[in-house]
Amino acid sequence: MAYLIVEEEGFVKCRYPLEKDSTIIGRHPDCDIVIDDNSVSRRHAKIRRRGNQYFIEDLNSRNGTLVNREVVQKETLLFENSEIEICENIFQFVTDLSSVVVKARPTARDSTSLKSGNRRPGFALDDLPNHKSSIISSMEIVPRRGDSSVGTKSQSGYTSNLEKKLGALITVTQSLQDAENSDEIMRRVLDSLFELFIEADRGFVAMRDERGEIVPFAMKTRHAQDTERVRISRTVIQQVLDSHQAILSQDAAADQRFELSQSMADFRIRSLMCAPLINSQGVAIGAIQLDTLRSAIAFNENDLEVLVTAAMQASLALQNAELHERLLRAKKLDDDLKLANAVQMRFLPQRHPEYEGYAFYSYYSPMVQVGGDYYDFIPLDERRMAIIVADVVGHGIAAAMLMAKISAEARYTFALHQDPIKAVQQMNRNLSDMHLDKFVTLIAGVLDFHEHLITLVNAGHMRPIYVPSGRKKPYEIQITGTGLPLGIFDDVAYGSERIELKPGDSLVLYTDGVNECMNDAGEQLGVANLIDELHESQAKGAAAVGKVISQTVQRHRGNHEQIDDICFVVIGREL
Repeated sequence: MAYLIVEEEGFVKCRYPLEKDSTIIGRHPDCDIVIDDNSVSRRHAKIRRRGNQYFIEDLNSRNGTLVNREVVQKETLLFENSEIEICENIFQFVTDLSSVVVKARPTARDSTSLKSGNRRPGFALDDLPNHKSSIISSMEIVPRRGDSSVGTKSQSGYTSNLEKKLGALITVTQSLQDAENSDEIMRRVLDSLFELFIEADRGFVAMRDERGEIVPFAMKTRHAQDTERVRISRTVIQQVLDSHQAILSQDAAADQRFELSQSMADFRIRSLMCAPLINSQGVAIGAIQLDTLRSAIAFNENDLEVLVTAAMQASLALQNAELHERLLRAKKLDDDLKLANAVQMRFLPQRHPEYEGYAFYSYYSPMVQVGGDYYDFIPLDERRMAIIVADVVGHGIAAAMLMAKISAEARYTFALHQDPIKAVQQMNRNLSDMHLDKFVTLIAGVLDFHEHLITLVNAGHMRPIYVPSGRKKPYEIQITGTGLPLGIFDDVAYGSERIELKPGDSLVLYTDGVNECMNDAGEQLGVANLIDELHESQAKGAAAVGKVISQTVQRHRGNHEQIDDICFVVIGREL
């Protein structure tokens, strides 16, 4: 794959993969690569892929496009490291991101570079032949059962330098006390290792990314000049990760695995050691390498044990940092959900309608902080009002977003159509045209306060419950022409039913979270039990009926977790 990279102060600041056959660059938000610069045209340039070749053309932009400082007048072929200039923005075209060599700033001794976002430290990984090596020692890192730490198993049988290991553990542990992210952890680990190993000239950390690829992460050098054109062996890192073994080589320059086609002046390592970073699940997530460029100095087996000890502590710190970052993300998500809940509540009616001779009651409880149930009271004229209760399939943020869409669609379509059947059909067509993998059940009623009639339309929803005055038993209303839920097919036919509300009578519109609420025994409340509770209570009026329903649901559910959004509306005609 090819990339456009942006370099800033010696680092790769951004990288843009050219994954599509055609990539548009410009200021418009719909472009594949967006440049927030007023001097850039909305659609400034286009990169087209043909086989393994890439071409760039200017899209009649105001300020033009340059490649290698020449104005692009027609479709121009891009070569490796071609420089693309769009106003003040400069991109480099590359086909192998792992081979990108960025020169670090030679400002001071003991300089350290770290990965931040898409930025990479100033070293590259080379793919090298996997020949038999001259490694003199290796040490296996094995997870301990029932423990989040790891242990070591030496293959050389030498005696551990416990004092130095303990000192390394204390040094690294102290340095990591208040480190909260992976960048800071690895910077401090490298600093500590340079204190422990005065013979080390360079230190590197490579990590697996989310795709499992090995990428440069952090780097430290003792001398500023050692940051020029730094390359390390991907083969060595890969072997350490695959085998879970730390390795030591005392003459890396003579080691076949370090053979390179470029000059050995670019790769003059004399001795190196490399240890894996292994998490509590026994997965190798990265590796730390130290090397020396001086022929008179070489690491030994005790040094390798010390490096392994430091790598263990770094692995634990990385795991703790990841947990900390998860907690921060969870808190941010929780804060976002609280805000989303507050916003969603604003979509619902903030007060009940006030019409002489009528009373209303509503109840809404999402399963999580945001839900997919919805209800609304929509005034149509001085004598009519639409009452809607709906249930979006599913839960959470996606359902809540569709609920917001339903709210807008309901108010629009009922303002457009006097007939509730036409309004519901219009809502169904609009949702079907969105081609979402979700549907919505809905019941809508238009109440005429003068005639005391409510016209009901049902789109795959629960049947309303009529609660008559006196000692008559409540019952479900079967609506003629009940159709499919909204959003499945765009040409569904719906029917309607007209119900007269007599003095003292109430009508309940609800979602299935009411009748399907479950107790600890796994039993649902059921419509029949709900009707029995309403009959036995002899509740009269919207408020009384609503309180009986909410109390019945809570009593049946007990301590069992809520498994669905719960929503209902009671319409009552007063005596």
